[in-house]
Amino acid sequence: MKIDRAKERDKADIALKAAELKQRDQLEKEKIASNERIKKAELFGKQQDDEARAQLTNTKAMQAREKHQADMIGRNADVNATLVKADLAKQTAADRRADMAARASERQAAQQFKQTQQNPQGYFS
Repeated sequence: MKIDRAKERDKADIALKAAELKQRDQLEKEKIASNERIKKAELFGKQQDDEARAQLTNTKAMQAREKHQADMIGRNADVNATLVKADLAKQTAADRRADMAARASERQAAQQFKQTQQNPQGYFS
């Protein structure tokens, strides 16, 4: 009887140890699975952060290009306005020279007319 009881107790101990090992094994498997899920979540989060940073960098680059293009358009407009002003100044100067030449010609003609009126026969006194 003692032997039977000892055998049953040994069987119970073995079953208990097997159950404990199985439980520990299950806990380790769950811990590993949990760690894998955490790592995947961290990796996914890092990937999203990298994508967000890349998108932000791309957006900033696009804004810089657009600003540069707007600046260049503004500079071109300034250059064109300066060229128009220069052409206008040239035309104004040419008009003034022509006006001054016409006035000088008129003064000379008036002077000659005046001289011919004073000396109708062309004699000088």
